[in-house]
Formats: sequence, C-alpha cells, structure tokens
Amino acid sequence: MAPFEPDAALTLGRIASTLGDLWALYARLAALATERTLEIDQVTQAARGALGDLAPMRFLLAELAEALPAPSGGLSEDEDIELDPLELTRAQVECVVTDRLDPAMEALTALRSIGEAEVSPSVEEARSGLLCLIADRLVPSIAGLTAALVVFKDICQDDRTS
Repeated sequence: MAPFEPDAALTLGRIASTLGDLWALYARLAALATERTLEIDQVTQAARGALGDLAPMRFLLAELAEALPAPSGGLSEDEDIELDPLELTRAQVECVVTDRLDPAMEALTALRSIGEAEVSPSVEEARSGLLCLIADRLVPSIAGLTAALVVFKDICQDDRTS
C-alpha cells in the first residue's frame, strides 16, 4: 500500500487523539460510578461535564469521518463490496457516532436532568444509569474506534515486511 496522503494521516491522528479523550472520559466516569459515597448531585454534575466533553468529540469525529474517502460505487445488499482501509475507517467512525455517541449524549442528558425530576431516583439508580452509559455506549465507542485504527497497524506491518 502506498504511504498515506498527509491529510489522511492527519485525520487518522486526530481520530486517535479523540480516542484518547474518550478513554479519559471513561476513566473519570468509571471512578465516579464506583465511589462509595456517591450523591445525586455528583451524578448530575458529572453528566453535565461529560456531556460538555462528549458533544465536541462527537462532532469532531463526524467531521473527521467526512474527511475520509467514502465508498465508491453504489452499495447493494445483494453484492459484497471491498472497501479500502480509509473507506472502512470512515464507515466504522460513522457507526460509532450514530450508534454509540448519539445515544450516549441522550443518556447523559437524561442523567443530567435527574435532579429536576418530580420523583428523584435513588443514588443506586443513578449509579446504575452511569454504569449502563459506560458499558453500553462508551466502551463500545472505544472498541469501535480502536478497531477502525488497528487495521492500519496490519497494513503498516505488511509494508515493512514486503
């Protein structure tokens, strides 16, 4: 495979940087969710802060995906298509944004507003919501972005051995 164009390499680097930011958000929320003396106010503040961090990451990833090449030709369910690594990465990042980060932002919005509910949930319900957000949205987002980038490790190793 030919070396990447500088713009593509920069885009991949920015995706990797955003992956690091998602890891930091995950660590922060996981530490909070396991805190023994967790209060409802802490959950709402954490959700507010996480939403403030996640929204720019989500929009940046959407922009970065658009900067990568789109699959050429028409897509059909009846025939297999072969995507080049950059097209595959674009598809993977788009899936993470749509299937994981958009619902994560909705979940954070709900957690952020639990203090305003007529019937306030228990701390354990709030903790459960935070843990579900981590397990169902953040971890798969991290895994999806990692998978989108790991393909380049194999390609680079193939180039060095050939």
